[in-house]
Amino acid sequence: MPAGPCDRLITIQSATETQNARGEVVPGTPAIVATVWAHKVPLGGLEGEAARQLQATAAYRWELRHYVPGITAKMWVDERGVQFDINEVKEIGRRVTLHLGTTQRGV
Repeated sequence: MPAGPCDRLITIQSATETQNARGEVVPGTPAIVATVWAHKVPLGGLEGEAARQLQATAAYRWELRHYVPGITAKMWVDERGVQFDINEVKEIGRRVTLHLGTTQRGV
């Protein structure tokens, strides 16, 4: 991918677990899997009602400058504190780059 469109520095993060003083498994500090330059493409959004509350979603595709191995749909994108759940990981070419289909959290 040409250098021009990749104008956002993002981190790919994954959940970790730890044990508390009672030995219970609890969420830990997220682990940074990669920090990469990417291009953000808005794909639209939806509004609907669930459990008598208005719900909204905003979908984006992140086009990474380089291929990064090991990214899965259990991870998320963080762009300056705004988080996007990864729904789809699509390899473009033969390990040339990745496109990540995401949904923004807390819309």
